[in-house]
Amino acid sequence: MGRLIAIGLLFAGIAAAQYVPAGSSGSIACVSAPGNTTGSYRQACQTSAGALWACNNAAGCTVAADWVSAAGSAFTFPGSGIPNSTGVGWGASFTLDTDSTMAANSDTSIPSQKAAKTALALKAPLALYPNTTPSAGQIGVGNAGGTAYAPVSLTQDCTIASTGVVTCLKTNNVAFGTAAVVNTGTSGATLGLLNGNLTFGGANAYGTPASIVLTNATGLPAAQVPTTPLATGTGATLVGPREYYVCTAACAPNPPVPVAGYEFCIVMTDNVAAVITLGALGSSAMYETTARTSYGTAGTGTLVSGGAVGDKVCLLGLNSTHYLTVSFTGAWVAN
Repeated sequence: MGRLIAIGLLFAGIAAAQYVPAGSSGSIACVSAPGNTTGSYRQACQTSAGALWACNNAAGCTVAADWVSAAGSAFTFPGSGIPNSTGVGWGASFTLDTDSTMAANSDTSIPSQKAAKTALALKAPLALYPNTTPSAGQIGVGNAGGTAYAPVSLTQDCTIASTGVVTCLKTNNVAFGTAAVVNTGTSGATLGLLNGNLTFGGANAYGTPASIVLTNATGLPAAQVPTTPLATGTGATLVGPREYYVCTAACAPNPPVPVAGYEFCIVMTDNVAAVITLGALGSSAMYETTARTSYGTAGTGTLVSGGAVGDKVCLLGLNSTHYLTVSFTGAWVAN
């Protein structure tokens, strides 16, 4: 008889126990039904009539709208604060997507492991990219069989750094010479030359330089050899290496200090009788007499004509101190 009483009391206790939703911190009394009851997320409250309500606000409940009916054992929790909620329950389950292209995946689909592997293989086949750790500056290059890529280093003419900078210092494994990297300027004003001939071909017009100095030049056509400069007047400084000067009246031209090979011819113009005076040379230089037997005074000596019609004299630089009188007309005096 005592055992029957104990069993009866056990069932009575179970029937009287309050329902507490999963995750709640214990049931509390509702202000009304449920009214502006304050409770934590998923906490249950019970009205005086025995109705159960559950807090459905992740931030906590303070107003009636935060609570939902928990009648019986069928809880419904609309989606406020619940990820992936459908609005009518705790939340919808993610579906498993087996599309290997993963093109149809949405925010409510999860690709299967097989689909993910297939998609990755389509985008970058693992067999083509072996799991080989490259060294700094290596790049992926197809192998000899054309079946996969492998990390290799640039060799021979160029190298590449891990920063991506490519440096080329050779061609066909032969180092560049200095002419290969000469700065030619933005308009090609500088031309790099090796120790050889420079030949222009084609129909390009390269223009005429303002001046050019030739050393040991040969084969110039006669038309390209400039004429000897000619000047007229009553006095001027003659310019080497050669010049003709025609006096129009009494004149006093000044040859420069002699240089081996300098040539000057000074003549009086047609049918004029007047004196020609060649100025002192300075620098210990001197004129040769027309007799070709001696020289005038070094530095300060002059060469003066007799003032007759047809006077002329031609000088040839022998060295840095002597002019030879190679031809003349009239009477000349080397002072």
